[in-house]
This record gives sequence, C-alpha cells and structure tokens, in this order.
Amino acid sequence: MNIAFMGLIGAGKSTIAQSLSKHYKKRKLYLENVESRYMKDFYKDKKKYAFQTEMNLLYERYMVLKSIERKGKETIQDRSIYEDLAFANVLKKNKDLTDRDYKTYLEYFNLFIKMISVPTIIVYLEVKPETAYKRVKKRDRIMERTMPLSYLQDLYEAYKNLIIYIKKIVPVITISWDKDLTADEIEKESIKKIIDVLDKEISQGFYKEIKINL
Repeated sequence: MNIAFMGLIGAGKSTIAQSLSKHYKKRKLYLENVESRYMKDFYKDKKKYAFQTEMNLLYERYMVLKSIERKGKETIQDRSIYEDLAFANVLKKNKDLTDRDYKTYLEYFNLFIKMISVPTIIVYLEVKPETAYKRVKKRDRIMERTMPLSYLQDLYEAYKNLIIYIKKIVPVITISWDKDLTADEIEKESIKKIIDVLDKEISQGFYKEIKINL
C-alpha cells in the first residue's frame, strides 16, 4: 500500500505523514525536498524561474517514484506528483509560465505519469488559503516570507479542479484540516480516525471519495 498526501503549502502534510508513519512502521516515509534546486530563485522571481522550477520538481518526484518501484516497498509520501499540475496551472493563469512553456511542461507531465505506478490512495488535507497562510507565516521559512495570500488562494481553486481529475485515477480521502491541533492531538485523535478509514476502505476495495471532518 502506497499512501500519498496532498494539500496546499502549509497545510501540514509533512507533520501528519510523519505521525502516520509511526503507526505504519513497515512503510518507508518519503518527505518532499523543500530546498529543491530552483526554489529560492523561484520565490524571488517567479516569471524568470517558473519553468525551470516546475520541470525540476516534476523530475525529482518522478525519480523518487521510480526509486520506490525498484525497491518494491510500501510507502508514505507527503506530496504527490499530481499536485505539480495545480502549481503549473496557477503559474500559467498568472502569466508566469508562457503558453509555450506550459505546453512543454504538460508533455513531460503526461509522459512521466504514464511511466509510474499510481498510489494506492491519496489523502487530501483540505485547508482554506487563510489558514495555510497563517501556518506558512508561523513556520517562517526564509524563502516563503514573500509569498502572498493571493498565491495560496489561486492554488486552492486549482486544487479543487485537480481533485476532480485525480479521483478518476486514484481513490481520495478528503480531510478537513483547518482546525489547529497539537502534535499530541494529531497522534491520539486524528491519526486514529484516518487509520480506521484507511484500513477499512483498502481492505474492502476503495473506489469512492471519503470525507472526514476532524
């Protein structure tokens, strides 16, 4: 079973993925590289570095997934490759990606996803842009300090469209994740609910979207 998380920047994917990995001890945890090659430059000048950044992130995620396939281990990932499409769509909408670059990106995206195995299930942490913005400010990563709320608002809309696309490929659990929880609350309450749903749905054959309110 390969579980992938999905959600806005600042949603809390890494935190909950790490908590879940403590319960599924046999599953290897893969965390996103938050200091990817072009990321710092991207936040300084999106228009100049959008294409390089998106292509590099797509390549990095593809290589991780191919490594997972070779090793044949069950995994937990804190971000799915499908989310890259939401980011690319926002960059195109805001004219940070040219039509030509976007077309090239889509060609590689469609090629890569045909060459990988899909996750068993995706857990979507649904967080309002305002909540994600507060969490981004709280964790205070230097390269994210200039991120405007409008960028997260655009991403939120892109995610809503992306979910429609993803549900045709991978089963999805949507979790309302706006509530601020302590690490202890995540461990004791939220993770238990998620595990109960995962164990039940995967054992029975999961082909519908499930929503959990915590």
